[in-house]
Amino acid sequence: SDELVIAQNDKMLELWNSGIVENAYFDIEGTQKNNSVTDFVFFINANTEEEAKEICNSLPFTKENIATYKIHEVGVFYLGQTK
Repeated sequence: SDELVIAQNDKMLELWNSGIVENAYFDIEGTQKNNSVTDFVFFINANTEEEAKEICNSLPFTKENIATYKIHEVGVFYLGQTK
């Protein structure tokens, strides 16, 4: 529904503006081909995997079982170096 899309967008924008989410990437090809798999990747600034899961579980699409996610630890990348 339009309301759910707006709620998801608002939540992502809130997380973005607070610095919790950064570097979001959306695979628009999936929407153009009208398939059921569209990748959306974003980086979460979290201290633990549990904290990252709490953030992902707070998203409206996750709550409504429209989207699933996988968490991959990426570490800190700063000025060309992984720390």
